[in-house]
Amino acid sequence: MTKPLRNTHRTEDVYCCRHCTFVKGIAFILAFAAAFAGVLYVTQAHATASALPYTEWKQSDPAWSSVKLSSRTIKSVGCLATSIAMLLEHSCVVTAEDFDPGVFVKTLRKAGGFDSNNNLLWDTITKCYPDFEVVDAWTQLSGSQAEKTKQIMKYLEEGYYIAANVRSGGHWVAVHSADNDAIIMMDPASEETQLFTKYKADGVTRLALLRVKADAVIATPAKIEKWWGFADWDKFWPQDSSFTGILCAITSMAAEVCTAVLQFLGLSEDTVNGILSAAASLFS
Repeated sequence: MTKPLRNTHRTEDVYCCRHCTFVKGIAFILAFAAAFAGVLYVTQAHATASALPYTEWKQSDPAWSSVKLSSRTIKSVGCLATSIAMLLEHSCVVTAEDFDPGVFVKTLRKAGGFDSNNNLLWDTITKCYPDFEVVDAWTQLSGSQAEKTKQIMKYLEEGYYIAANVRSGGHWVAVHSADNDAIIMMDPASEETQLFTKYKADGVTRLALLRVKADAVIATPAKIEKWWGFADWDKFWPQDSSFTGILCAITSMAAEVCTAVLQFLGLSEDTVNGILSAAASLFS
């Protein structure tokens, strides 16, 4: 008597399904590895473009501390200028190896970027760096430290680059990112990196919001950092611990990272979607 083939077919179908899932998973894992290596390569090159990483620029650095805004030097009144220079690097609007706060101040000064009291004239930033625009230099912060933290995090999520006025108007720092409930800053006057550890919340009442123009094609490590920090990682956690469930979770995560890396490289949304669709068709 011939044995029924029903169970055999089912076993083969399951095997083929798992085999295809395995192939897809491995393919996306390899893509994930390649993408992650690309991020490391580009961000490392970006970090070593200057003698010091832009996150460590200080207004007292001898390389530019004596450069004058109008009548006074970066060392004495250049905290805002140094903060904006850091944000230009942070956004990758500027990536030139010879860019630093001194170059930034000289560029703005030639364009009439400072008044006689050494105050920055905000519109000259976009005049000198057309891909970077000042959205609002007088955004007010109010409430408790927790409420101010939430407001700053909201602006970061919306894609803004932020300079924060601290000490009730006496100093400026650049906001780098958010880490859980902490606001990470780049302070041109100290080594501290947590905004509300260094400065009292009641003295942080004003922000300047800047952004990269929508039509600018720029690779932005800051976007990757923001995405990485705010990504909803829980959604990638497999609903079950089966072989297929784990591979699906890894595949989803890899696809998200690949998407972010393509955006990091400055590709438009339509181009990114086209690339991902083509990649998906290869493994479907």
